[in-house]
Amino acid sequence: MSRMKTLLNAALLSATLIQPARAQDNLPWIFADCAGRYSAEMEHAWLMRTSEGSGHDAQRKVFASLIEASSTDIPDSALLAHQIQAKQAHAQLIRSATFLKDAKRASFAHNTAETFIRLCQKLLLGG
Repeated sequence: MSRMKTLLNAALLSATLIQPARAQDNLPWIFADCAGRYSAEMEHAWLMRTSEGSGHDAQRKVFASLIEASSTDIPDSALLAHQIQAKQAHAQLIRSATFLKDAKRASFAHNTAETFIRLCQKLLLGG
């Protein structure tokens, strides 16, 4: 059994050492995800006629710039497709949070959408 623990610990250690190299490769995808999420937030604010739309648009533009700066060999079409998928998924969360009659499910959707936006904010200085 101790041999199994040793192998498991070695696997976990090697996974943590490999992770930082892959994290940099994931940045364009993460930025595309956040740009899509802010697009959904901006669109929802515009449709609901709230004043938050311009702030969401500014954040979306920051992430669009980060996508451009970080994507070297990833096709633009792939990143755009990812951004659109993230926007659609986030828009569904917002719609559920806003219009579901089931308060528990609406609250879960609202909290999930806010968590994703907070994670994006934490990627930026001052976020």
